[in-house]
Amino acid sequence: MIKPCNDYLLVELEKPEGIIESGDKIVQRGKVIAVTDGQYAGHDNGTIQLKPVEFQIGDVVIFQKYATADGIFQEDGKDVAFIKQSEIMGRVF
Repeated sequence: MIKPCNDYLLVELEKPEGIIESGDKIVQRGKVIAVTDGQYAGHDNGTIQLKPVEFQIGDVVIFQKYATADGIFQEDGKDVAFIKQSEIMGRVF
């Protein structure tokens, strides 16, 4: 099991049905499979403060294809990637 750090999520990529092309934009869908404890937000009286995570395990999210530029790798036979929360464009309900 991999646990992301800082503001990263671990997302299982949906292929090829998860890739959506619209003109010159390519977006991708994926399912959040691991989240961080929170993004570092500073210290308060010697205690580390964390900004809460916006997403939960199981959320289906949409992000631009370039968000996976840091690398796609295999985990338990599935294509996964670390994606920053700020790169997520939306949540699918």
